[in-house]
Amino acid sequence: MFGMVACKQPAASNQEKSDSTATATQQQPQSADTAAHDHTHEDLTVHETGHLLGVWYDDAIKAPDGQSVAYEIVSDKKQQIFIQVITFTGTKITVNDIPPISPTATALKKTGNMYVSKSNAKEFYKVDKNGDLLIYDETGLLAQCKKIL
Repeated sequence: MFGMVACKQPAASNQEKSDSTATATQQQPQSADTAAHDHTHEDLTVHETGHLLGVWYDDAIKAPDGQSVAYEIVSDKKQQIFIQVITFTGTKITVNDIPPISPTATALKKTGNMYVSKSNAKEFYKVDKNGDLLIYDETGLLAQCKKIL
């Protein structure tokens, strides 16, 4: 289950996960750079690589080690969609346009303009007209994260 949310939140869970698929250099990311990277199966410690669909910055939460947090939505070769947490340090986040899909990524099902968690139908994500990622659960809106890529 994908439990860490904060961004600009009315109420949120502070359970924190981290994934180190991104790096950066100061507090608030100002831009996102993508880097194509050829991965061989041997150099991955994750399930596989995917196609990056978007990255959103969570300005209200930090990983346990103090790193900033962002969310990545990716699709794999089978067109399955996942959301995963990435962490970074600094203001300029660098993400991979062919990101590795973490074993802790949450599988999603696209339903209309929403992404619903396959493991918990009460957990869903929506990209609003401004491009922000809205994160919901059964209690309502948990977080609003700004799109950075």
